Amino acid sequence: MTDHSKIEDILEDLTTDLDQRGFSKIEPKEDEVVRYKKLDNLVGFQIGIEQDDISPEEPEYNSIYLLLNYSLPEGFSEHTGEKVIPPRTELIGSLFNEDYTKQPIIGLCANRDTFKDGEMNLIYFIAFKKYKTTATKMRNILRETVDYICNYVTMNSEVLTRTQSFDEIDNQEI
Repeated sequence: MTDHSKIEDILEDLTTDLDQRGFSKIEPKEDEVVRYKKLDNLVGFQIGIEQDDISPEEPEYNSIYLLLNYSLPEGFSEHTGEKVIPPRTELIGSLFNEDYTKQPIIGLCANRDTFKDGEMNLIYFIAFKKYKTTATKMRNILRETVDYICNYVTMNSEVLTRTQSFDEIDNQEI
């Protein structure tokens, strides 16, 4: 059986794809393969990508971790910050294929998040089926997932900012 696809196989093409969607490659943090920042973004959205393909518990999966960092609009709490992210159910997997028996991935959001100084730090987890996921499919899934999460967080943060004070909004033209 041939070797499975890894993040290194798609890195150049993924970076090009995300660049076309307004992301810029920046210095990765410890253990990250790559890190991107969304340019001209209200929340300073950044995402790092880590890979762990040698899990003894699940040897048939290639685990990818998406490490999100973004700032909340001023005055909002961790509780609010958790509400601007996509739901933590198997959302990522269902975005790509409703038929779970044919899915190349199992998508989960790891329950590891922190809130410090107005910044949310979350970790999404995607388990790719090693020998059923081509490099192209992995790239497409990561590109769409990164862009989707960024847009979701940004849109909800923009709404929070606009509706922060209805008293102020009542006195303005919308």
